[in-house]
Amino acid sequence: MNLPLLPFSQWIVLLFALLGLWGLYRVIRAGAPVVIKQVHWTIIALRTLAFACLILAILDPFWRSQRPDPNAFRLAVLVDVSASMETRDLPDGQSRFEWVADWLNPDSPNPAYKALADPETPVEVNLFSSRTQPWDGASLADPLSGQTAIGDALESINKSGSTSSRRPLGGVLLISDGASLGGSSPAQVSLQYKRDGIPVSVIGVGQQVESGDLTVDFAQPELSFTEGQPAAVEITLSNSFSSDETGQLELFRGQALVDQRSVTVTAGESLTVGIDVDPGGAGVETFRAVYKPERERGNPATNVSYSIAEVEREGKFRFLLMSARAGWESRFLRLMAMESTTIEMDSLIRIDEGRFIKLSRNEDGSGSDERLASDRQTLDALPEAADFYFTYDAIIVDAAMLLEESKRLTPVLTEFSGTKGGGLLLYHNGPQIYSFQLPASLREIFPARDFSQRRLNSAIPLQLEVNPLFTDQIGGALFNGPEPEIPAGAEVAVPSTLSRAAQVHASSEMEGYPLLVTQAYGAGRTAWLAGDFLWRWQLGSDRSSEQYSAFWQATLSWLATGGKERLVSPVNAQIIPVKEETSLDIRLLGADFTPRMDATVTGVITGPDGTISEQRLLPDIEEPGRYTLSLPLQKAGQYQVDYEALFPDGDRLIRSSWFALSSNSPESRETAFQEKTLRDIARVAGGEYRSFKNWKELLPLPVSDLIPQVEQKVHWTRSLPFLLAAITLFLIEWWLRRRHGLR
Repeated sequence: MNLPLLPFSQWIVLLFALLGLWGLYRVIRAGAPVVIKQVHWTIIALRTLAFACLILAILDPFWRSQRPDPNAFRLAVLVDVSASMETRDLPDGQSRFEWVADWLNPDSPNPAYKALADPETPVEVNLFSSRTQPWDGASLADPLSGQTAIGDALESINKSGSTSSRRPLGGVLLISDGASLGGSSPAQVSLQYKRDGIPVSVIGVGQQVESGDLTVDFAQPELSFTEGQPAAVEITLSNSFSSDETGQLELFRGQALVDQRSVTVTAGESLTVGIDVDPGGAGVETFRAVYKPERERGNPATNVSYSIAEVEREGKFRFLLMSARAGWESRFLRLMAMESTTIEMDSLIRIDEGRFIKLSRNEDGSGSDERLASDRQTLDALPEAADFYFTYDAIIVDAAMLLEESKRLTPVLTEFSGTKGGGLLLYHNGPQIYSFQLPASLREIFPARDFSQRRLNSAIPLQLEVNPLFTDQIGGALFNGPEPEIPAGAEVAVPSTLSRAAQVHASSEMEGYPLLVTQAYGAGRTAWLAGDFLWRWQLGSDRSSEQYSAFWQATLSWLATGGKERLVSPVNAQIIPVKEETSLDIRLLGADFTPRMDATVTGVITGPDGTISEQRLLPDIEEPGRYTLSLPLQKAGQYQVDYEALFPDGDRLIRSSWFALSSNSPESRETAFQEKTLRDIARVAGGEYRSFKNWKELLPLPVSDLIPQVEQKVHWTRSLPFLLAAITLFLIEWWLRRRHGLR
């Protein structure tokens, strides 16, 4: 204690002391004969205490206190928001993540983190899992992805340093469950904090409860089904708790519920459940298995699992035959398809300007008169939706149809070949076409470019090349005599210009006219057939009928197998763990099937909750043809990405990809509360440890001894309690004197 005595103040104190003693003497002399002895001495005691308070007020004593300068440092808070924080082991079933979300609640009038230091001291809040990022001040919604790295988080804060505009780090508060699966060793980083003189205090969020968890997994994360065939998925539930676990198991395909059932898993064992499913149409399906326990315990992230299923067609190729009129070639093609076990064919026939008939194969048709039984549908225009054509593996078009519907059909064929990678066969169908020319956009697709009309006056043997279209296994009947012939009187359109990638598979034996030309360069395989004379083979011998079927079986099978895709999405049909960023890159080729960097590429992402966002993909300067996009997708579930690539010349490619994000990872499985790890961090780094239950005992947060100190004088007689005590003494004496009739 210090007494701030001024010059001559000792004489003032002595004067008041004498006055006080004189007052006490008067009380003793005047009060003794009048009042009882007990009251007399009480008044003397009160007068003495009041006199002492007066002397202390005059002396104004104080002591000196020191505290860290609030304007000389900053505090850092590290909040663990990893997947393990979703574990529900706190009172009332609260999860660790919910506790830290309440602790950081920005809507609270008195946020907890602001109580850590004086208002003048900045408090920087950071969130971390596998990496550290500043908190944006918004309410916490979902955990961050990745494996927890406590050491890396502490290291990143310590390395951030100070600048002229940023204060040095004075202390750190770590809020975590202690589960650290990667990065630097927390113990080694804590030693560095000790050397730097920066204490790290810790709030442990979690409790030592019954260890264990229930995890859900598909027996096969990637499934393969066949369209129209019964299928089943197997789901394995593993119980590592010490007691049995009972709950509901639900299976979803996309967002649709497939099955739900009650299950009980014995403690320490696994249970495999088989569920029958309908695979649906060909394509990609996402299955989700969800376990809902009767009582919440363990980590809910392990109660969900995903599987991707690729549904293939039932061993059949689907073809669309487009013809300007119902001729013999189309009729016999449909008959051949009816007898085939690998080919399914629909027809779209033009019956008038702007009117068409769509004939779909009726598999229940039987008998010689019903072999072409179909579902007949009249259309007022050619279908424009790409989805209609994309259900087929290849399209067969006669030249008359293309000539008469060029404006509508040309973009359809271009997109079908370039985007889907479907096969195209164009054939010449009769003497009525003398000056047929391919549209400009199709000239790069087909192997034949310019044509000249020829009429064969006599039958000519057809010369076939064995490979690669016709093989001994597929086209055996074609090579075991007699040779198939081009009938006399046939009108053929002989190509005078062929593409560089064209291959001739059939030609006239004497003249060498190329009659069947193919091109397997690029996305979809294409072919040109010089006439519609093949149907006549069906009217010949049994041998020629076999040759007709062998010819078309070989040609159509080759055509439907597709080629190289121009837009490839590596993420398609993949299950990806939730992480910091998900790569949605693509690889893009131009119409000449070389990498292109001048396209405008966008992706429309549809999330599991139905949210839609459109993003731009940027070309990668280091890898030609690659366009990159990385997004911080955090919500588990099925995603769809609709890509569109637009080239400067107007060429456009569209492709859709499906994938699933899964939160079932090592991070969500290793959820035990690691109190010892957290205590060691606080002990080594010179801080203090507290549980989430009594975290307020940390206040004010310990800070570095290297922080400049501010000295402050504390005048304890200038406080309100002292003033109230002195006034109370005078009031009590006044009351006693008046009660007993004293002045």
